[in-house]
Amino acid sequence: MTEGRHDSKSHRAGDLRCKRDEFEDIAERLQARREARGQTQEEAADEIGVDQSALSRWEAGLRTPKTVLARRALRAYLAGEADGD
Repeated sequence: MTEGRHDSKSHRAGDLRCKRDEFEDIAERLQARREARGQTQEEAADEIGVDQSALSRWEAGLRTPKTVLARRALRAYLAGEADGD
C-alpha cells in the first residue's frame, strides 16, 4: 500500500508541475495581450471582471486564478489573440 501512495503522490506532484507550467504560459500570454491592446492592468482587470491586484498577481505568476473564473474570463479575454483584436 505504501507503494501505491507513493505513486499517487508522485502523480499529483507531476500534475501540479504541469498545471504550474500551463499557468505560466497563460500569465505570459495575459500580459502580452494586455500590453498589445495598450491597456493598463486596471483596464484589463475591469474587462475580465477582477480587481487590478488579482490581475497583477496572475501576470507575475504569484497566484493562479480560480478555475471557473479563469476558464471564463481568461478564455474570453485571450480569444482575440489570433485576430489581433
